[in-house]
Amino acid sequence: MKVMLDTFGMDRPTNAELKRLGSKLNFYKGLPEMFEEFRNNLLAEEQIAHGVTVEHNIISSGLKVLLDGSRLQPYVGEQVLEAVVAGPDGANRLFTITGAANVSISVSGGQQQTQTWTFLVGPAFSGGQFYRAIGEASVSSQIVNIQTAPGSFQVQINSVEADWDDESGRVEVRVEIFVTVGAGIAAGVSQIRYWVTILAQIAD
Repeated sequence: MKVMLDTFGMDRPTNAELKRLGSKLNFYKGLPEMFEEFRNNLLAEEQIAHGVTVEHNIISSGLKVLLDGSRLQPYVGEQVLEAVVAGPDGANRLFTITGAANVSISVSGGQQQTQTWTFLVGPAFSGGQFYRAIGEASVSSQIVNIQTAPGSFQVQINSVEADWDDESGRVEVRVEIFVTVGAGIAAGVSQIRYWVTILAQIAD
């Protein structure tokens, strides 16, 4: 996209403009319905019982905002951007991973909860390839029901940790979420967005 903008001397579009453009994208026949079929009919009950899941991940160079505005957005998983870097400590790849993770936290009637949610992101690495990872997260979907006004509630991300998981070879992200509500209020959190950066050494 950057090459296209530079070559044609186009004005730099804003994210909002790119998202509106994404809503006008046309796809081949069968999309995005194919993703719905995969989601509902691809796996057998035995596979689901063993925790097998299907994700649609996108490796791109800056088209995420376009896709966020398109009809494909509900069906795609995380986006992985890979860049070549020189160090530190021999690392030569920088992976930036963004996506959404579904959670389920419900609090009501003057209560509070702190929960930790764990999920895997990005490609698989060997122990010698992985160097380090950092992560950030934010609440992207919440619902609040105020039964008795006035009332108050608070939702916050207490901590985000990202490190290599030796069983899967992927990066494990641990997000601690705190939710508290006043009397007469019910609140729930159903999704968080994450941003994870991974340094690795990949043989060319």
